[in-house]
Amino acid sequence: MKKSTALAAIAAASPGDVITVSPGTYDFNQLIQVQNHGEASARIFLRAEELGTVRFNLSHLENFKIQARYWIFENIHFLGDCSTGDSCEHAFHIVADADDVIFRNNEIENFASHVKLNGEVVGSGPANSFPDRAMFINNFWHNTKYILNNAPHNILNLDGGKDHVVRGNIFADYNTPASLPKSASAVYPKASTLRILIEQNLIVCEKVRTDGETARGIQLG
Repeated sequence: MKKSTALAAIAAASPGDVITVSPGTYDFNQLIQVQNHGEASARIFLRAEELGTVRFNLSHLENFKIQARYWIFENIHFLGDCSTGDSCEHAFHIVADADDVIFRNNEIENFASHVKLNGEVVGSGPANSFPDRAMFINNFWHNTKYILNNAPHNILNLDGGKDHVVRGNIFADYNTPASLPKSASAVYPKASTLRILIEQNLIVCEKVRTDGETARGIQLG
């Protein structure tokens, strides 16, 4: 599969589509928009057959912007491949009405905040449309280098929505370098987040990197 084929499949996805990426490494330096909705009975998959066979090298500021319901991402290694500190802020930015999105059995590596979830203004006034029921199941979230992006460093940076599930994940090595002293968290639900379930996760603040600033496991704000 070519990179262009994968991007075209994402852009044209319709309910029930299963986008199975062929084994290989794919380099992306762009915002990848996920805008077409699936359905509760016909979800859209972006997947590999087996974890370790497909890697997406991502080098944009935010890489996947998810604005659609009922997507499942599974078995893919998403690597932040950035040479400067002003990129690789998010692997995934989940916004607005992107309800019922599932991340399952992926490896996500080398981002400031691997996931940012927040609202979007619909009409006028403050943000009033938030993703609900996001599920993060059996993923490995970590960094193998210090991310110099001067932005929040929270692996799951969840600003709103309700009924999210964080289960069976491993979080490791997400603190900031001593040269960029900022607090960091593995899971940080805040703002208007309601009814989040966090269970059966392993959080190792310093697994292979021993230098760095304050790290928290689960922070409620």
